[in-house]
Amino acid sequence: MIKKTLEKILNKETIRYIIFGGLTTLISIIVYTVCILAGLGVVAANTVSTIVAISFAFCVNKIWVFESKDMSVTTTRKELVKFLVGRGATYLIETGMLFALVEFMGLHPIICKYFTQAVIIVLNYLVSKFLVFK
Repeated sequence: MIKKTLEKILNKETIRYIIFGGLTTLISIIVYTVCILAGLGVVAANTVSTIVAISFAFCVNKIWVFESKDMSVTTTRKELVKFLVGRGATYLIETGMLFALVEFMGLHPIICKYFTQAVIIVLNYLVSKFLVFK
C-alpha cells in the first residue's frame, strides 16, 4: 500500500517538477540575493527575481514538466496568461510574507527568502498542475 502511494506521488511529472522547480527556486534565490546585496529593498529584489524565475519556469514547465503537447500560439498564449496570473498571485503572497518577515519582524532578508520559497514551491505546483497545464 505504501509502495503504491509512493509510486503515485513520485511519478515522472513530480520528479521533473522537483528538478525544474529546484532550478527555478535556485535562480530566484540567486537573483534575489544579488539584488539584496546590491542594495535593493525586499519588494524590488523579489520582483526582479520573480520575473527572471517566471520566464524560466514557464518554458520548462510547458515543455518538460507537464509536457503540454499543443504548441499553437492560441494554446500557448492561454497557458501563458493562466501561468502569469497564477504566478502573479503567488508573487503577491511571497512578497507580502517577505515584507512582513523583514520589515515588521526584522529578520534577515536572504534567510526569509528560503522560507518563503518553500511555501511558494507548493503553491506554484498546484497552480501549474490544476489550472495551467491540465
